[in-house]
Amino acid sequence: MAMIMMLVPGLALGATGEVTGITVSVQPTTMSYVEGQNLDLSALKVTLTYADSTTEDVAFADFAGKGIIANPANGTAMVVATHHDNPVVVSCNGQTANTNNLKVAAKAVSGIAVETQPTKLNYIAGENLDLS
Repeated sequence: MAMIMMLVPGLALGATGEVTGITVSVQPTTMSYVEGQNLDLSALKVTLTYADSTTEDVAFADFAGKGIIANPANGTAMVVATHHDNPVVVSCNGQTANTNNLKVAAKAVSGIAVETQPTKLNYIAGENLDLS
C-alpha cells in the first residue's frame, strides 16, 4: 500500500503528530529598539506541544520548517505607533504565544543645521520674509 502525504499550509505536524500548543521558551535577546531599527528574533525559541503531550524545543532558525510564524516578522523596521508595548506573536497550527512586550523609542533629534541661507538676510520692519 502506498502512503500519500499532503502538507497543508498552517497545519504543523511533527514526528509525534499535530501541534496542540506553543509557548515562548527563550525571549528575543533584544526587546528595546529605536524607531527604524530592525527586529531581531534570532535568539527566540519556542516549545511546541503535540497531541500525544510530547514537546519539542524549536530555535528561530527552524521556524519555517515547523510552520511557525512570527508577527511582526524578523527584520521588520520598528515603529513606535505600531510596535511599542506590543509583543511578538508566534503561531503554529492555530496555537499562539506572545513574547514580552517590545519597547520602541522615538528617534531623538541630535541637531539641526541650515544647508542653504536665504538670498535676502536684511529686512526693514513690516517687509515680508523672502525665503527664496
